[in-house]
Amino acid sequence: CVGGLLVRDGLALLGLRSTARAHYPGVWDVLGGHVLPGERPRDALIRELREEIGVTPTHMALISVAQHKGLVESYEYHVYVVTGWEGTPENLQPEEHTEIRWFALEQCEELRLADPAYLDLLRHALHVARSG
Repeated sequence: CVGGLLVRDGLALLGLRSTARAHYPGVWDVLGGHVLPGERPRDALIRELREEIGVTPTHMALISVAQHKGLVESYEYHVYVVTGWEGTPENLQPEEHTEIRWFALEQCEELRLADPAYLDLLRHALHVARSG
């Protein structure tokens, strides 16, 4: 799986997962999705962001690779900070995310996030973006 944290002006873009989603319904999440067979994570993120929000990343850096080991499946989750892109983010898949919105870190602390570890990733992503 891949996720992209779009960051600009000290804000991060998150998507509110639809309540109809089987996994993590009704929580704020990083944008992204599944890596297709034979696809590299970086290429999957580019594809997913084009499909979900209509942007093409032009500058991104890998900030985390988390291992998820479940009873049914195990996978790696690659998270990138995206600091440059072409296009204007808009919600192209409302059946997946009912809305997308920009948040400051302080606002994220008040959100119901898909994973509590996202706060640390957001802090790191915002630091990477400030450092240039």
